[in-house]
Amino acid sequence: MGRVSDYIVMDGTIPTGQLPFVLRRIQEICDGYGLRVATVLHAGDGNLHPNVMFDINTPGELEKAEAAGEEILKLCVEVGGCLTGEHGVGIEKRDLMPVQFAPEDLQQQMCVRAIFDPKWLLNPAKRRFSELASEAVCNQEDACALQQRLDDEAKPVIAQGKPLVLQHPRVTALDRPAPLAQP
Repeated sequence: MGRVSDYIVMDGTIPTGQLPFVLRRIQEICDGYGLRVATVLHAGDGNLHPNVMFDINTPGELEKAEAAGEEILKLCVEVGGCLTGEHGVGIEKRDLMPVQFAPEDLQQQMCVRAIFDPKWLLNPAKRRFSELASEAVCNQEDACALQQRLDDEAKPVIAQGKPLVLQHPRVTALDRPAPLAQP
């Protein structure tokens, strides 16, 4: 790709049944910005990697590519997918977290982080997404309650050598993936 054009790579996930619609919309989005796109994907699991191409030497092209990428990620969420499939939320996605998560969800994420990194020493640049959660700060009582829940749920599972999966109380049984078969 780098020999053809400058490009940014997006990473979003969609329900596989939405694949034809989303691929058409990705093309339409990029056409709307006057940009080309080549989408690489894991079709079987709905993980998309649109490569939005632009010319870094043309003023405004990078900004158009970033705007197109943002629209593509919002599209992924709109059709029932998520902002990332395998590469996580980097600096370029942190401002999009409220597209997928409610302020309460973002606050809960900050509370979990506060337990492991209360001084924000790890990835300090990611601080911005906590600000997007309405400046939500995890208070000591919330942190203690969450720590107790982690202890209560984690210790017995870890003692048995099993993987730990914490379920968010707002996720319904229909939203959860089927459990993996145990050997």
